[in-house]
Amino acid sequence: MKSYEKNTCKKKSFANLNSFTVFGSSNRLYWNKVPPPPTDTGTVKIEVTGNYVYDIYMDGDIEFEDKIPGTYTLYNVPEGNHEFKAVDVMGASFGEDKDTIYVNAGQINYVYLSPASITPEPTTGSLKVVIMDDPGWEYEVYLGNQDTGEYLGNTSGSSIVGQNSATFTDIPAGIQTIFVISEDGLHSKYRFPNIIAGETVTINVYVQ
Repeated sequence: MKSYEKNTCKKKSFANLNSFTVFGSSNRLYWNKVPPPPTDTGTVKIEVTGNYVYDIYMDGDIEFEDKIPGTYTLYNVPEGNHEFKAVDVMGASFGEDKDTIYVNAGQINYVYLSPASITPEPTTGSLKVVIMDDPGWEYEVYLGNQDTGEYLGNTSGSSIVGQNSATFTDIPAGIQTIFVISEDGLHSKYRFPNIIAGETVTINVYVQ
């Protein structure tokens, strides 16, 4: 009976040789658990916020298509820097966001994307022209000169001082040549205002 029990103990010990390393002298055995193999990849969770549908990219390659806002997971991403991007399916002008993060191996890494529409910078402004000293007469207003310039319109012709005016939109930003002339052709004047994009510039014109 004792001999059976002894043999059983040996079987139990050697049954786990696949999970343990044996080392030491011939007189004594030491048991040590084998460490897990090293990894050089990580997991990335991509959190997308917004109101529409997006394509999701990593390093320029599409990973998820036509996705609503939410969290999407990539596994086995190589360690190192990676760029992640979410783009509205209608095009980048409708919404885009991107970020570059360092992916740590053996860890869960997070990236947050909030695609927003791209609002282009204004390139034009508005111009208000006020005829100060000839009330009651309409004045033609040109961008450039009367012969080759662009006709913008007429002032109101108001007889109230300071209100014989007109406002024109979509004037290119920068220094512009403005020419005004009375409808009877008796009075005219050039002005050179600096048009500021997204703003309204007022010029008070004295023609006499």
